[in-house]
Amino acid sequence: IPSLTWTQRWYGFCLCFVTGSLTSLLSSISLAKGDIPSFALLYTVGNVISLCSTGVVWGPKRQCAKMFHSSRAIATSMYLICMMTTLVFALSDFGITGPVKVGICIFFIILQFLALCWYCLSYIPYARQIAKQCLPY
Repeated sequence: IPSLTWTQRWYGFCLCFVTGSLTSLLSSISLAKGDIPSFALLYTVGNVISLCSTGVVWGPKRQCAKMFHSSRAIATSMYLICMMTTLVFALSDFGITGPVKVGICIFFIILQFLALCWYCLSYIPYARQIAKQCLPY
């Protein structure tokens, strides 16, 4: 990664994060039209762009090291697996059509969102413990 000032890194972070968030948000237009493959693709691409935003701040090598730190390796793996699975089911034809395909894609998008939340909580001290206490057992 080229040598960037902190100001340039934060501008890059903001640009990537806002672009990714808008892409994910605008994917709901495809959902409203019933175009599940486009929705899943745009939502997931938006998440990837947003995830890359922190790579602009830290650099790709450090970003990967932080993502796969022992405290968040499982959350990161689940998040990446959910993104890939969402894309596979949305863009492939396994003989699954109609409401079943829609249901499967939405299920994996929900899992993807939950994995992202758990991943993000790992960066906030004690946030996971607090979140666990808020969940009913």
